Amino acid sequence: MAKHGTAQEPLAHLPPHRSQTFHQYPWDRQHGESDEAWQAFVEYRDMGLTRSAKRVAELLGKSESHLHSYSSKFSWRERVNAFEQHLDHHRQDEHEKVVRKMSEDHALASGFMLRKAMEVIKNTPSSEIGIREAIAMFRAAIPVERMSKEAERAWNQSYARALGEMSDEE
Repeated sequence: MAKHGTAQEPLAHLPPHRSQTFHQYPWDRQHGESDEAWQAFVEYRDMGLTRSAKRVAELLGKSESHLHSYSSKFSWRERVNAFEQHLDHHRQDEHEKVVRKMSEDHALASGFMLRKAMEVIKNTPSSEIGIREAIAMFRAAIPVERMSKEAERAWNQSYARALGEMSDEE
């Protein structure tokens, strides 16, 4: 068994730094990717919609053809597409949380409004509350409750459709 820190097992006792790990995700550092190639890819990946090998070359003071060779060898476009898809999945997850929270808040508010309207109607002598006021209270609360339930149902249906459209590879 090799001792820690020997030439056979260099620094194996230390946890790997993210930039030293290879190929967990497509956008991670690839096996055989030099520090220079990795740095160039990170710049390219993080440029967003304005990304180009030309801009990275200018930024790093390298030739564009040199960066095109890295791009080709290490599949920059495919890796960036995978990264963008990953980010989009996170955005969708966050959006789903917001929609669900909003639906819950609306359901709570409308439930409160309905209970309050029923309490007012129940505790107010009929001579002091008109039918119009009672109807107005219900008309204000019911659509909010209905919309929140419909929004959640629509979200669940679109999510189920999206899951059904995914291939086994996804």
